Amino acid sequence: MKGIFKYTYSCFIISVLLYGSTPVLGSLTGRQLFTIIMLIQCLLKEKRIYWDKYLSIYICFYFFFGLSCSIVGTMEYFFHNLLGYFVVSYVLYYATRICLISYGHKLLTLTLIGVGLLDSVVTILQYYNYSIVANAICTFLKFNMDDRVRIQMESANDILSGVSIPGIFLSPVENGLFLMICTIISITLIVNRLNSIRRIILFLVVYIIFVFTSFVCQQRAPFAAGVFFSVCLLYKITKGRYRIIMIAVSSCLAYFILSNMDLGRFEDFGDMGTRADIHNYSQNYINEHFFLGGIEDYRNRHVFSPHNLIYNAIIYSGIFGAVFVFLLLFKQICLIGRNIWFNPTSLAAVFGFIYLGCTFESWTHNVSIVTGTAIYWIIWSAFLTCVQYKQLEFK
Repeated sequence: MKGIFKYTYSCFIISVLLYGSTPVLGSLTGRQLFTIIMLIQCLLKEKRIYWDKYLSIYICFYFFFGLSCSIVGTMEYFFHNLLGYFVVSYVLYYATRICLISYGHKLLTLTLIGVGLLDSVVTILQYYNYSIVANAICTFLKFNMDDRVRIQMESANDILSGVSIPGIFLSPVENGLFLMICTIISITLIVNRLNSIRRIILFLVVYIIFVFTSFVCQQRAPFAAGVFFSVCLLYKITKGRYRIIMIAVSSCLAYFILSNMDLGRFEDFGDMGTRADIHNYSQNYINEHFFLGGIEDYRNRHVFSPHNLIYNAIIYSGIFGAVFVFLLLFKQICLIGRNIWFNPTSLAAVFGFIYLGCTFESWTHNVSIVTGTAIYWIIWSAFLTCVQYKQLEFK
């Protein structure tokens, strides 16, 4: 049973990340199939439905989201989100908790790092215009690549003219978010291993790969968050010669990127591009639909999603549902901040910094707990479990 659970959990994460809409059994997608299997295994292992106060707050948001959809007349969209995102995220949340309690953090972290390394290979190939090879890998592994993005990546235009790179994901935004997560989570490779030269070298190689790939992905917000939070964490957990090594490696990597690479979109780091227009339209829509919201109606009128956590919360569920999103976020940030302040060298701090990076990404892109991005619930469950069970410390 132990081996089956571990294997299923890794496959579940991979299916959610990479095979979301790919049918594997009739019309049943990989994500749906492993959600059912994983939920059954969780219930058999725990003999109960897991629930906590954070899920209670989130379900209140979902109630008002459903109310908004029922009034606007888009209940089909609500049930699609309920089954396709909320249920999947809940099972991930539940399974991640069991995984960390029963087997520690390695199954989760190594699964994410493994997917991240494969993504890095494909992203770098796309960056250097080996798109045919990159797409051959994705086709061989049957990843559900978006046709529009693939065509864009196969075009003759220079990647650095401003195009972000999707890697093995459906979009560059998802790729940038995941690479940010991998950049920070790679630090778990040296948990209790700072006296092992081989482990330090392994970490440095993996860390450099993720930082470099995050840069060439050309997603500015997650790159900045990944580098900033990982450096903060490394500074806290290292001392003496180890800290000097980390600073030296980081400085050399920064020098290489700045002196040898075309900065591309990073030359206009603060340029919001068309996002200002998106925000203006979102504000106008909120002024007209402050109490009810209506995300499907919004998308029918405007081609782009809101690209902001606050705007998404209000447009999805109206102001009443958004209040619960803000309450949940407030509680999460307070708990993370308190843990990082008093216990900055804990495994929980790693997941805490990752969640802060994910939240930062929510302010500039259309990924968040509101939109049902599953990776948020994996990271939050891992952080919360580490806090509650006081798992591994850095030494």
